[in-house]
Amino acid sequence: MSKNVEAKKSGYFPFEYYESFLKYIFHNKDHIEVITYNDIEWCDDYDHENAYKDEWENWNKKLARGEISKEKIYLLIQHDVDKSPALTTQAIEYEKKYGLKSNIMLFNKRVNRKHLQQTGEVVFDEGYISEIEAWKKYEKDGFVFCYHANSYEQANFDREKARNIFENDIKILKKIFNINFFSPHGGARCPAGLSNASLQIPESLQNDIRWVANGATVKFNGVFSDGGPNLKTIDPNKRDLKDFVASWKPGKRYRIITHPQYYVTPCSISPRLLEAKWYGEMLASYANQSNDYWDNVGLNFNEENVSKYKKIKIRLNHLSFLKNIWK
Repeated sequence: MSKNVEAKKSGYFPFEYYESFLKYIFHNKDHIEVITYNDIEWCDDYDHENAYKDEWENWNKKLARGEISKEKIYLLIQHDVDKSPALTTQAIEYEKKYGLKSNIMLFNKRVNRKHLQQTGEVVFDEGYISEIEAWKKYEKDGFVFCYHANSYEQANFDREKARNIFENDIKILKKIFNINFFSPHGGARCPAGLSNASLQIPESLQNDIRWVANGATVKFNGVFSDGGPNLKTIDPNKRDLKDFVASWKPGKRYRIITHPQYYVTPCSISPRLLEAKWYGEMLASYANQSNDYWDNVGLNFNEENVSKYKKIKIRLNHLSFLKNIWK
């Protein structure tokens, strides 16, 4: 199966949907500051069990003192590279084009999840790491590379072996990237129902790497993830990224987690997401090229921070910007 065909099978959004989101962020760069895990002042806080309490207190004290602007919205973008690394390259290139940056969670070895679940045998995707080695050049542009921990899968659910693999994965990835953060991959579950997130940080790395998502997390005022778009346990009406963006408020910190393999043109249709009105409207918007799905999204500023006139101006400026782009 070709990479394009494989990507299309799991891609439920046209790439233009993500690109126009980046344009929206770029156009509102005076109001939205995109940050990375490296931009967070950790205060030597490695206490993931308490969600890095010292870091969060320090962040809010700086806001109160005016050392961090209360007028800006702070956004962190995280990409979980579960498959099809070329589509992550595409996302990075467009983020770079608009002067943005993101945090990329990557494997040292990618496990074929479906094969493991069906046969109990661990098989690796040999092409995965060779493709991501080229990403080293993006670090100088502010992109942050992190470990997408899947050692429990790699070890076929042997916990002691998994801890050793975790340590070795970090050692190998650090030869290529500056790895200081990790997030467990969802992945396959063992017969007892445990996943990669059930494995604690090996003792040797307790003060060397921070657990930032999925099982433990640094704090945000709001989070959004496009993970598992076909899950029956998540209401598809709550999957609209536009609604999440419209909820943002100045002085708050937000995170968006994406899976770049979901963004490909042409894309497949998610039956589950199609139950929601917004998804059909979004697909029609890019299929007809009649308007941009992000046209009418305004930033949610309080009246004491910005006037109604400025709110309207933000929307109008965004529309004018898009028209100029597409001339």
